[in-house]
Amino acid sequence: MKAINKYAWLLETVLKAGRITLEEINRRWMAATWISEGEKLSRSTFNKWRDKIRDDLGLDIECRCSGGTYLYYIENAEELRRNNFSNWLFNNVCVENLLLSNRQIKDRILLEPIPGGREYLSTVLEAIKKKVVLHICYQSPKWTDREDFDVEPYCVKLFKRRWYLMARYVDGDRLCAYALDRISGMEDRPTASFTVPEDFSPEVHFRDCYGIMAPERGQRGAETIRLKVQKKEAFFLRSLPLHHSQREVETGEDFCIFELCLFPGYDFVQEILLHTPYVEVLEPLSLRRQVAESLARGLALYQ
Repeated sequence: MKAINKYAWLLETVLKAGRITLEEINRRWMAATWISEGEKLSRSTFNKWRDKIRDDLGLDIECRCSGGTYLYYIENAEELRRNNFSNWLFNNVCVENLLLSNRQIKDRILLEPIPGGREYLSTVLEAIKKKVVLHICYQSPKWTDREDFDVEPYCVKLFKRRWYLMARYVDGDRLCAYALDRISGMEDRPTASFTVPEDFSPEVHFRDCYGIMAPERGQRGAETIRLKVQKKEAFFLRSLPLHHSQREVETGEDFCIFELCLFPGYDFVQEILLHTPYVEVLEPLSLRRQVAESLARGLALYQ
């Protein structure tokens, strides 16, 4: 069993309990035979895991004495809500633990297939750390043949179960997105390094974006978008907002109006079309026309 799975089990156990003794942690640990394999959790191992959890995830398992009883708790649990990296890692490992503990009913757990390309993720992340150029063989859906070229890797982004490398052509002037599952070959160029601009921040770069599409030079950036959503569909958009800027500005008897501020690129248009016919774009007019034209072209296929 990987160490990260054990750290996640400990974190989840303490989080669920709120405050818990080491003895109770050990009782639950021994009951979880799929991960403990019947071996007791020693105090030294417990403290070592606490240190690793603090160093790797930035979460502190602290201890407080109450009525002569020592209770452990997560001092900065809110960090899981603030830090997307820690939150994503923690939740994914917890789900993995849950699946592993229920292997006996694996035929009743239905999962979606994940596109390929994960084998390149390690090389990409190492190149990002070392700031070295990558040579890739890539098949774009817009190209007839595969092409080979060098790129400077800036960051990676996960979108709709697909990993994307955000990189700049060597001597290019903008970031492009490359789906890892469309890469058929990759190698790093250890002798070819590059410098990431000091003012570049992946979070800022994608802050006003939906998906992987950012405005190109000359394009307008974020715009105020108003969506009229039928009441039934509004429940889904409340529970899974399309963007962090989403807010509900009007609520009628059978509709809601949501307002967002983002760049209405291709990915966002496709998402709006996905919610047809329950979502109507009110503003901006340019986006309304773009969606209407896409719907008209789609309808023409059935006429």
